[in-house]
Amino acid sequence: MDLLAFLGTAAAGAIIGFVAKVVIEYLGRRHQVRTRWDAELLRLSIDFSKTGRYLLNHVEAGVPADAELDRLRAISEQLRLIGNADVQQTSRTVVHHGYSVRSSKTLSRPKRDTYLASLDSFYIACRRQLRVPKPTDVDRLEPGEK
Repeated sequence: MDLLAFLGTAAAGAIIGFVAKVVIEYLGRRHQVRTRWDAELLRLSIDFSKTGRYLLNHVEAGVPADAELDRLRAISEQLRLIGNADVQQTSRTVVHHGYSVRSSKTLSRPKRDTYLASLDSFYIACRRQLRVPKPTDVDRLEPGEK
């Protein structure tokens, strides 16, 4: 009888250990996939933000910005693969306002502000998807502004 109790206890322990191992491996793989996608989202969002700033800087300097706008559009399409709906929508809004900014002979303050507001919305959307604490805590002031 003692042997049967021992075997039952050993079998229960083995089953519990196996289930725990499977759950831990599943959670670990899920974390690896999420981390890999988060790293790619971070990379693309940095490229998108940088290109968006270059676009604005070129327009303000009177330099043609067609290449920047094309790159912005291409990165926006890549973001559609890994970004959530908010990231996708805000990136398309930035591209939309980018066309408006690029086509301006002289960049008006309202167009510039609208473009920068759409870029800020993109930052916030990315920060939310990346689970950054306080995602709306984005400094909206340009260097030198008060």
